[in-house]
Amino acid sequence: MGMNNPQQQYYYNTGAQPPHKSAWRWKKFLLTAGLPVLFVLLAILGVRYGIPWLCQRRMEEQQHAPWAECPMQVPGDTKVIFLRKHIHPFLAEYDRALRIERPGKASVTLDLPSNTGGRTMIKVYTCCAISPEGEETPMLL
Repeated sequence: MGMNNPQQQYYYNTGAQPPHKSAWRWKKFLLTAGLPVLFVLLAILGVRYGIPWLCQRRMEEQQHAPWAECPMQVPGDTKVIFLRKHIHPFLAEYDRALRIERPGKASVTLDLPSNTGGRTMIKVYTCCAISPEGEETPMLL
């Protein structure tokens, strides 16, 4: 058995095992192919589970948010207050309501349709009703 290679002769005489090239190949493979695959998997998991979780969390926070109030001037002692609250975490969608407060009477809150088109104008018209005694009473339409 002729061993012409001195390196082979060394391992044969000492009984030591030569280093395996396959171990380095696996390390090289994991560094070159494994890390990008791991990054892609983490990105997919983040998009699939992370973003919906954050959106759900923000929606839950907004459900408990207070209504934004915008009082409107109307003739007489009646107060008309427009109420608005976000219903979507990043789209401009709102729940709306109209609260009417009159002195000496219970306030009335009217639910308006949800606004799914962003910030739109709302108009409240008033007119005066004349009673048989000739007294003018403001009315909302």
